[in-house]
Amino acid sequence: MKRLLLVLAAACQPPGAGTPTTCPAPPPHVYLLTDLVGGWRWQLRTSESGTTRVETEAWRFRPSPGIPTQLSGRYVRSVEVRSDDRVPFACNQRPRYRQRATYDVTVEATASAFAVRETDYQAEPSPCDHGFRHLGAYTAELAGNRFALHWDSGDQTLWQTDAELTDLPASPWPASPELTGPWRYAVKVATHDRMSFYNPKQHPAFAKDGGKVIYFEGTYTHDFSGNPDTTPRYEYNQVMYRLDLADARLRLPAAQ
Repeated sequence: MKRLLLVLAAACQPPGAGTPTTCPAPPPHVYLLTDLVGGWRWQLRTSESGTTRVETEAWRFRPSPGIPTQLSGRYVRSVEVRSDDRVPFACNQRPRYRQRATYDVTVEATASAFAVRETDYQAEPSPCDHGFRHLGAYTAELAGNRFALHWDSGDQTLWQTDAELTDLPASPWPASPELTGPWRYAVKVATHDRMSFYNPKQHPAFAKDGGKVIYFEGTYTHDFSGNPDTTPRYEYNQVMYRLDLADARLRLPAAQ
């Protein structure tokens, strides 16, 4: 070991010099587009206002057919929001909801880094999807198994999971809703003749007797109904109902 150290020290000395000098820095590593081929992943967990939010992104890059200076890519973004106190969300009346979308991207090399541009996206239908999406563009730097993305308002770092040349990920949700699972009869509890009653919402905080008496509301309007007449003082207002689930009229026939 001592002999090896002496050889290395001597290699750093200029010819004829009696004292060692600093070795020259190695040249910087040059990364190519091909170094990005494979799978990458990002995840973030945050808590705010009584909810926990888990965001994940699974990216994959591969060469663009017929364009040797470009990579094609796609990532699946999933956002799961949970109610810490188990109070249901208004959008789906459950203590959690999930939003998913896929983004198509292209990657090109620049003079000093990489340019990543989103070209299209598809979102999974969801009653909790607010639609606050837009296509973005990033500058990116590669350092080993880390791919750092930068944009005007922030940055994030992807970690490489594999270097395999495989197909880009497909949408993880079905192309059409699946009517699977058990289904039961329903009973109409409110009717508005030739009027619309949309965006109904149940209020669990108002429930009584352990949930045996519930309250729900909706928007009452002549819009969307085809009825040209309006109801004075009720048009486009919220109407709330009290419903006793023990009412005999709500009993359902036994499933066969």
